[in-house]
Amino acid sequence: MFGHRMIIPEKLRRNILNILHEGHPGRSAMMSNAKMYVWWPGITKDVENFVDCCQACQKFRAKAPETPLYCWNVPEKPWDRLHIDFTGPFDGKYWFVLVDAYSKWMEIFHTDSPNSYNVCLMLDSCFARFGVPHMIVSDNGTCFTSGIFKEFCSKRQIKHICTTPYHSRSNGAVERVIRTFKARYNAERESKRNRNECLNRVLFNLRNTPHTSTQHSPAELMLGRKTNSSLNNMRPNIRESMLHAQFKQKQYHDRSSQHREFKPNEKVWVFKKDKHQYIPGEVIARSGPLSYSVDTDGYTERKHADDLRKRECEETQSIKGKIGQVPPLSLCDDDGQNKSEPNQT
Repeated sequence: MFGHRMIIPEKLRRNILNILHEGHPGRSAMMSNAKMYVWWPGITKDVENFVDCCQACQKFRAKAPETPLYCWNVPEKPWDRLHIDFTGPFDGKYWFVLVDAYSKWMEIFHTDSPNSYNVCLMLDSCFARFGVPHMIVSDNGTCFTSGIFKEFCSKRQIKHICTTPYHSRSNGAVERVIRTFKARYNAERESKRNRNECLNRVLFNLRNTPHTSTQHSPAELMLGRKTNSSLNNMRPNIRESMLHAQFKQKQYHDRSSQHREFKPNEKVWVFKKDKHQYIPGEVIARSGPLSYSVDTDGYTERKHADDLRKRECEETQSIKGKIGQVPPLSLCDDDGQNKSEPNQT
């Protein structure tokens, strides 16, 4: 006996671990149960290895903490990088939303069909007024990944970047505008105004309200028209204001984040949103700052680091016990280490 706990011989430890893991408790819960009944040298490490290698636990455990927030570079001038997306249908239409990354100027159109042809028409309407941007960021919607849209960008020498599938945070600039627009538009529609009148009223307000990141209105930065304010002569540096706001947002988000990186050929667990569980996979290559190409049973897909976690390939490492004299209870901790001897460094 080790105090009130039974000392388990090496050949029986696997059976004891299986019994302790009934109901699939985590590391802490499983170790708490073990401390009430059994002991052997190195039991804590054996419990941790056993839980880490349990296939069922790995499939259905909670998602890993989000990775640190990825921040896009702040453009040097207006209309340099545009973020686009569709929302809807609501109020009988699909809504195409465009946001300029520098000025926060937005363009919003409604259409009956969110196809590539309509996207090209609406973008050309914007380009006729403000020129052609250097970069466009979108999600992986079919209207943005079609051959028509690729040819449209190629002819105008526009660099097109697609964000990680099913990860809206990667295109947060336009997602935030969509949420604000929908709330304000629906409120305007309560007044029984027609669709276009409501759209224009909301756009006018959004374009002429100072943005929290830039401390200036989108209209002022995009069109060069200052709002009526006694502080116009104290205009701060726009880029510094955006970098400061970006830093504060990243600092707040990263409080509970964990930085993770994966290497090619590394075994991982891949989270499948449709199944709400992890499946085995293997990293093929890194495809972006926080995204990876992974192979899942012969199928290659692009996944965000938030949807990946490291996978133990082997069953529990061999459980090795120390055979010999059991040290006195007063000199041992839960892992059988002699408290009277200093740690070797």
